[in-house]
Amino acid sequence: MLEELAGSDSTEASFSQFESGLKIAENIVSFAVEIGTIQEEYQTHIFSRLPEAFSQCLSADNIDEAHIERLN
Repeated sequence: MLEELAGSDSTEASFSQFESGLKIAENIVSFAVEIGTIQEEYQTHIFSRLPEAFSQCLSADNIDEAHIERLN
């Protein structure tokens, strides 16, 4: 009986489905890692510009609503 199952098409199909599922999982993990890397780079870029933005705001003599909107 085991010999029949080991050589049957259903076992090969199940293994093929497992491999396919594993490949999909690997792709999802890879994609998630890429997203995390991009997010970290974006945050680093934004945070590196904050001191300059605050400095410009603090040194402005007349900050009106229109100026604040332009900064946003």
